[in-house]
Amino acid sequence: MNVTISGRNLPLDAGLRQLVENKVQSITAGTTLKLISANVVLGLEKSRRFKVDISVTVKGGQYSASATGFDLLKELNETVVSIRTRLDRLMDRLQEHRAEPLREVTVSDVAAV
Repeated sequence: MNVTISGRNLPLDAGLRQLVENKVQSITAGTTLKLISANVVLGLEKSRRFKVDISVTVKGGQYSASATGFDLLKELNETVVSIRTRLDRLMDRLQEHRAEPLREVTVSDVAAV
């Protein structure tokens, strides 16, 4: 997993960097998806608004989300929830396409059909 964290007009200290890494790792927690890479950009605009952009690459594709507001942690949580929602939809679309092996099918299952 490759996580890139960058800041625009915003100094990144070790605590903030660790918080962002934990949030990114929590995106795929509880799923079977493997996180290939993540790109997080934290920015501070002239109007003192924070902008958070997250791009995540998983085996099923690339997903990105962004949020802008006056609270950095709130915007970070919003983007993580947005990405997690998209990945949940991806997991719902994935299906198991293999048939059940014949040795596990019983006679009563065949008679019911």
